[in-house]
Parts: sequence; structure tokens; C-alpha cells
Amino acid sequence: MDNKKNEQDGKKNRSSNGVFKHFWKTLKDPRWLWVGLIVAVIVIILLLISEGEFPNVTLSNGVVAFVSAVIGVLLTAFAISVQLKQQSDAEAQNEMNVNIYKQKILVYSEFTENMWTLLDDTEVIDDKLKKLRNICFRKLVFYLNEIQINYICEQIESIDKTNNDTAMRAIGEITHILKNSLNEKESIKSSDLMKLFNAFIKEDETEIKQQEQKDDVSNNKQTNATGDKPITFWHFNVWGDQQIKAFENKNWVLNLIEYGEVWRTNALKQVKPNDVVFLFRRGGYGYIGAFRVVKDKEENSHFNILKPGNDYSKEQIEKYDMYNSLYDGATLSSNLFVQPLAYNYKGIGYVTVRRRTIERFVNDAGTVNTYLDRFRGVLSEDKKNAGNKLNETTEVKIEPENQEFLNHLKG
Repeated sequence: MDNKKNEQDGKKNRSSNGVFKHFWKTLKDPRWLWVGLIVAVIVIILLLISEGEFPNVTLSNGVVAFVSAVIGVLLTAFAISVQLKQQSDAEAQNEMNVNIYKQKILVYSEFTENMWTLLDDTEVIDDKLKKLRNICFRKLVFYLNEIQINYICEQIESIDKTNNDTAMRAIGEITHILKNSLNEKESIKSSDLMKLFNAFIKEDETEIKQQEQKDDVSNNKQTNATGDKPITFWHFNVWGDQQIKAFENKNWVLNLIEYGEVWRTNALKQVKPNDVVFLFRRGGYGYIGAFRVVKDKEENSHFNILKPGNDYSKEQIEKYDMYNSLYDGATLSSNLFVQPLAYNYKGIGYVTVRRRTIERFVNDAGTVNTYLDRFRGVLSEDKKNAGNKLNETTEVKIEPENQEFLNHLKG
């Protein structure tokens, strides 16, 4: 019985609340104010007539007081109605904005989650790109403006499927622009996101050392031109156009950047003077240069590493941090000192794909000899015109001793 009574009371309360809400919603409609004004004017005219004073302007104190009260009530009601309508519109707009914001977070989260999984593999998988595209056009595109669409498009196009470094940089930039669109006051950099991602990657140091020992044993079989010291051949990826501009300014260093990782720099430290580095450029060029690692007299070393938080001169920054990466949040800017053995700005192509920024050529003498032959001049006729040139007009000066060094190299 009590339950039924409570249910009945609840129904009555909901019914009364519904009637009140409907009445209040109706009352806020400005059209009812005009009805009230018309009724008020009619009442005032009738009162004037009943007093017998119409059209005489002199009215009794009672009529004047009543008319003043009616006008005051109407003006107050009108002001309250306008205020309530503005408040109601603002609340409705705010509620809509909150719902859009919540939906944005869900859509952005799904897109970025799938985007960062691209880096779980050694190369960018086509199936994952297709899935990302489907999410983009099914959900994400409805929350993007023109600037964001163009920027995301630019970053996607910059991804080289055979090199995860390009994917990480692009993914960091896309996440950065989506994150900042949710809160423009926050200034989180894409480099911060890359460092956070890399913080979860813990490489097995024992496994790394074992692989390094295997590489050393294999590479001890390769000798340099004099035959007295082991030589190693290395693959090195160009990070961006600033590397080519550095060569044009006679700045012969190979630069790589770390965002929370160290494996590239650890590999760079294993390079020795007189080792040979083949420089790879994406975009259909393949390998564009062969370099001899040398010891720099000023640095008294064949490599140089810049770290954030230290004071460096403007000249040091321009030479050893050509991408201005430390300002952008990089944790290391590492450099190899080199001298050119051969250069071909149009590229000599490639035989095998190598996905890391820097890595050794191990047990691959055939590929090494192919590259050496191509750089020594075994090129097609149209490529000969690009030999030892940075571009169509800039020649690369090759020292005689380096020409001799190149001529005697074997993989």
C-alpha cells in the first residue's frame, strides 16, 4: 500500500512539475508580453471611461496609482522575460558546447590512440593507415577547421613508410594540434609528446650489447685501404633539408636528434675515424653521398653531442644543432664529423631498404660494393652530370687523399 501511495504521489509531483515547466516556458515567450500589453491598454481605457474623465487629462489618484502599477509590472515582466530568454539561450549554447567538447575528446582519443600504434611496428603498415583514414572521415573531419585539415594532411604526407622517425615526428605534430585545439592556453610541444611516448620503451641493454658484439666480430673482417685497421660501413638517414643546407655552408657534419631515446646516439658513438657513411635521402633519391668519418681538431673527437640546459655559443648552435631541436624540446643533438668522398644530389638509388636513422652494413659486402661502384662513377649518363655536386651549380670539393681512399675501398 505504501509503495502504491508513493508511486501515486510521485506521479502527481511529476505531473505538477511538468505543468509548471510548461507554464514557465510559455511565460518566457515574448508574444505573451504583447498580449499582456494589449489587455492592459484596454483595461486602462475602460477605467478612464468609468471615471468619466476621458478625454480629460485630470485623473483621480486611484486611477493614476493603478495605471502606474500596471505599467511598472509590465515593464518589470518584460525586462525579466528578456533576461530569462538570454539566460536560457546561453544555457542551451553552453550545454551544446559541453556536449561537443565531450564528443571531441572521444573522437580525438580514438584517432590518436590508433595513430600512435603505427609506431609499434618497424615500418608503417598500410592496413593501419587505412583504419586511420576511416576514423578520420567517419568522425574526426567533422571537428576540424581548414587550417587543421591542411596541417594534418601535410604531416601525413611527410611520413616515409620505411622510416619510423618520420612517422613519430608527424604523429607528434598531429597530436599537438589536436591537443591544443581543446585548450589553447596550454603550450604542450610535440617534442614533449614524443619524449613521453619513448619513456615507455625500455630496451634490453644485454640484448643490445650482444648484438653490438656480433656486429663487431663481423665487421672486423672488413679492412680499410691500408689494410691495417677494421673499417665499418654505415647507413645514415637525412632528417631534413637543413642537413643539405649545412653542406652548402661547408658544415660537414651529420646530425641526428633524440627525443627521450639514446639508441641513435649510442650507435653514433660506435662509429670510428675512417669508417664510411652512406647518406640516404627520402623522396626517391636513395643514397646521395659517401663520407669518411674524421677527427675534428677543435673538438679533438670524431663526434659531438649537445644537451639541453648547457650554454652554447650561436656558432655552436648553428653548426651542431642545425634543426634548432634543443629549443624544440629534443634531449640530444648528436653529430658526426665527416669529409665527402663522393656526392650526387640526384641520388644513386638503393638496393635494400634500411629503416633506422643510423645502422651498420653487416654481412652485406655485395650491397656496399654496389654503392661504392656507383659513387666511383658507374652511373647512367644522366646521373654523371650530378656527380660531386650539391645542386646544379655547387661543386663538392673532394680532397685528393679522399679520392684515393675511395678508389681503394672494398666491402
